[in-house]
Amino acid sequence: MSENTFEIVFQGEHLTAVFLKAFLEDAGLRVYFENDLMSTIAPFQLSAGGLNPALLKVVKEDAQKAFELIEEYNNMQEEE
Repeated sequence: MSENTFEIVFQGEHLTAVFLKAFLEDAGLRVYFENDLMSTIAPFQLSAGGLNPALLKVVKEDAQKAFELIEEYNNMQEEE
């Protein structure tokens, strides 16, 4: 039996996570958005002070590609 293991590739604000998820999925990665609803309703229940409640996870084998794409996304945001 094969069991997928996931790796967190982003932890932060909900809106940023939404944009990153779409960016990663457009590149062909399957992304799991943990705390999607709770990060907007009650982020303080997910983390101390409600900081960085949204998590994006990918299958461990895709983590390196996801980190590279996130770096590309961040560079594009800096240029704007």
